[in-house]
Amino acid sequence: MCIAILNKKTKISKSILRECWTNNPDGAGMLWTNGKTLNFHKEMNDFNEFYKTYEIIRQSFNTPIVLHFRISTAGKINETNCHPFLVSDNLGFVHNGICDLHQGNADHSDTYELNEMFKGLPHNFIFNHSIMELIKFSIGNSKLLFLDKAGKYYFVNEKFGHWDKEGNWFSNYSYIAYTPFKSKYSTYYKGTPTKATKKATAKATATIIETTGKNNCDFCGSYETLTFDTDTHCYLCAECSGYHSYKTEDKYFDL
Repeated sequence: MCIAILNKKTKISKSILRECWTNNPDGAGMLWTNGKTLNFHKEMNDFNEFYKTYEIIRQSFNTPIVLHFRISTAGKINETNCHPFLVSDNLGFVHNGICDLHQGNADHSDTYELNEMFKGLPHNFIFNHSIMELIKFSIGNSKLLFLDKAGKYYFVNEKFGHWDKEGNWFSNYSYIAYTPFKSKYSTYYKGTPTKATKKATAKATATIIETTGKNNCDFCGSYETLTFDTDTHCYLCAECSGYHSYKTEDKYFDL
C-alpha cells in the first residue's frame, strides 16, 4: 500500500523511511518549498540516495515536506507515475487510496489521471469549498495531501490517517515493521509483512484482526474486525476487502 507522509519539522528517522521504502518499493518522492518555488525529487532505485537528499532538504528548510512511497498494481513503474504530482507551479500533491478513473491508458495510474483533471480546475480550487467537497465525494476513502509554494498544506480525508507524537501525519501504518502481536483473542500482526512473514500469512489464511482503538480499516477508517490483505499490505474491513477484490480486475489504481 502506498504511504503519504506530512513531515512538518523534525527529521524522520532513516529506519522509518526505510520501512516505507521496503513496503512500498515502486518509487519514492518528496515535495517541498524554499518559500518562493515548489520543488520535488523522485527516486526509483536507491533508498540511501533518497534519504541523503531528504536529510539535506530537512536541514536546509524549516517548512513542511511531503513524502510518498509507491506500490503499484497498475500503470508503469516509472517516474511519470511516481508521486508527487504538480498541478501547477504553485500546487502539488500525493495520493493514497483508490480512485476509479480508468481513462483507457494502461501506462498511467489513477493518480496521474486525477492530476490531469485537477489541471482543468480553476487555479485556486483548493480554496473553493464546493470543489473540495466534490473531490472528497469522488475519491471515497482515498487520502490526498496538497502542498503549495508558501508551505501551506491541505488534506482531503485527513481523518483516515493519523498523527504521531512528533507532529508527522501518516496515511497508514506501512511505516511500522511487521511483527507478531498478542491479544486475549488471538495472535495477529501489526505493520507490513516481510518476505518471511508473507509466507506464513498467505492470503488464503489471512489473519483476522480483533478490533481495538488502534486497528481501524486503512481505507475507510471503520472500527470493525479486519483482515490483513497481502496484495495491498493493509488492514481491510469486509466491505473494503470485497471492493478491492472487485477493483483489481481492471488493475488500474495505486494503493
